[in-house]
Amino acid sequence: AILTTNATTGFNAAGQDLTVTSGTLDLNGKNVTVNDILTISNGATLQLEGGETVTTTTTTLSSGSTVTYDATSGTRDIKDYSYHHLTINGSGGTFLLLLRRLAPDRLPQLALYVPWVVVLRQNLGFSNLQLQL
Repeated sequence: AILTTNATTGFNAAGQDLTVTSGTLDLNGKNVTVNDILTISNGATLQLEGGETVTTTTTTLSSGSTVTYDATSGTRDIKDYSYHHLTINGSGGTFLLLLRRLAPDRLPQLALYVPWVVVLRQNLGFSNLQLQL
């Protein structure tokens, strides 16, 4: 199941959480505010273009969760999350990937669908980093 937002969404009550247990939460270019914890569970997907503002106290991407970026134009920063599965599926978009929080042995499963552009924004000193197409 896919839930697509068509307006800015807020879960603003004190201590309110949002947990996606299965399916896809597609932000569709809209902002979301969760007053406490946003959790994307094992097998669930958070889909966004990349320009959305996601405001939370904590964002938890569980083992087995997926985040998909799907912008088809412009340049987007890939959010500074600890990804488990990261999918870039935005034909025509440019995505800026900042890897400073990821250790070399903690790189997420990264799926790239062509044509795409990913720019690594920081030299991490990897001696053997490969992107396979």
